[in-house]
Amino acid sequence: MDIKPLKSKVRIIFPEECENFMADEALEALKGADLYSRPAAEIDLSAVRTMDTTFVNILVSLLNTLKEKGIKYEITGKSSEVSRVIGLYGLVI
Repeated sequence: MDIKPLKSKVRIIFPEECENFMADEALEALKGADLYSRPAAEIDLSAVRTMDTTFVNILVSLLNTLKEKGIKYEITGKSSEVSRVIGLYGLVI
């Protein structure tokens, strides 16, 4: 997971392989980032080719936290794989 602070937002880029073995690294990146210093966030899912339940949970938790903190967010580059997996859980993002 790559997190880039920009002038008006923070860009959170999910990796190509969003699978359990990558979860610790992704969570550490999120913990170490200053996600709340900008008024907006962009969640970029364009590189995602595989996504498992662990990353669905990470994504949903991230969205809920941003919402609770009053940070507006947009999701960009939602791949067909992300749409498919999210749909399996009955979620709409």
